[in-house]
Amino acid sequence: MVKVFVLGVTGFIGNPVAKAFARAGHEVYGLTRNTAKVTELARDEIIGVIGDVRKPETWTQIASQASVIVDASVDYQDGPAYSTSIVDNVTKIAKQTGRKITFIFTSGIWLYGHRPHEITEESDIFDVPETLGWRASLEKVVAHSADFKGVVLRPACVYGKSGSLFGSWFSQATHGKVNIFGNENTRWAVVHADDLAEAYVAAAENIAHTRGEIIAISNTNTESVTEIVRAALRVLSHPHGTITYSAPSNWFETALSFSSRPSNRKSITLLGFQQRHSGVVDGIDVYVKSWKAYQ
Repeated sequence: MVKVFVLGVTGFIGNPVAKAFARAGHEVYGLTRNTAKVTELARDEIIGVIGDVRKPETWTQIASQASVIVDASVDYQDGPAYSTSIVDNVTKIAKQTGRKITFIFTSGIWLYGHRPHEITEESDIFDVPETLGWRASLEKVVAHSADFKGVVLRPACVYGKSGSLFGSWFSQATHGKVNIFGNENTRWAVVHADDLAEAYVAAAENIAHTRGEIIAISNTNTESVTEIVRAALRVLSHPHGTITYSAPSNWFETALSFSSRPSNRKSITLLGFQQRHSGVVDGIDVYVKSWKAYQ
């Protein structure tokens, strides 16, 4: 049992990750800006810390007492500066304490770009969108750090619970019409939020083997975006609803149009990763109900 500090503890990835560490018996702290969230976190045996990632003075003292720091936070407005600041502060903590802290950095498979016809491994990064190129460079900083024990996880598109990216389709499907960026052939690599969370725990607990690694986390099979949307329309009482396809107009929409087939070999061999939850289409009834409950 060790102390774990989670940045982004109330987020779509960070919350299941914190809960998974708590279930594994660790003492878990999580940063939140919302005082009301502290009580919610306490219900899951997570100790809430009031602060702001952008204000390191509010969290670095607590983080310096942890053996494991997990960054599951995100900033879509100023990602490079935001994430670089976190890595710099973790480096500073490690140097000041003299302890080899385990640091898990959350990246993503959008770095693979649009590569629908071949299996992609962690070292295969080509045609990285300009707006995401900084992330590949920061991954190397984390993986190669001599100050802390770093590991980078690249989650596929995460489903379950409140829906995340899938929630937009579910919301549109309630009105019988869904727009997809890309085309009818778009396929996503996916992973359930709770299966992903277990991978974070495994990465920390097996740091002797995972240190310095960059590991993609995904189900073995990709899923058709069109089939997911059709299934959602059916569940939401619009079996004959309309699906439209449009060209992306910004980097985020471009990323949503990507198809990729990431290998999960490293996640299986290094983390013992297992897909325990049904895929999106097979479990759509449950996932839509869960999304509704969060609204």
